[in-house]
Amino acid sequence: MIVTLCFVENPVSAMKEAGRVLKRGGRLIVGEINKDSWLGQFYEDKRNKSEFYELATFYSSNEIIEMLDRVGIRYLESYHTLMSQSTAHEMLEEPEKGLDKGGFVVIAGVKN
Repeated sequence: MIVTLCFVENPVSAMKEAGRVLKRGGRLIVGEINKDSWLGQFYEDKRNKSEFYELATFYSSNEIIEMLDRVGIRYLESYHTLMSQSTAHEMLEEPEKGLDKGGFVVIAGVKN
């Protein structure tokens, strides 16, 4: 699910459906803009100026992990990138293990 949760009305229901079709031990990968990052703030500021972004609800990495837990998907690991506005324009930035500093986060979970 890449940049999906921010545009669905009920992200927990969307994750629940994804979990339903996963086999036990299957992985769900979620990639989202981190609400608590510089990029999250950039898009939050656009919400009042854009018909497209006014529909979006951005979530922090921890909120996404909590949603995974609620639907029976155990958090495994995460990577983040776009650490700062200055690195966003570079052609290549290696993702780092973690979840709270990057503008974009990829979170992996496994179905219990």
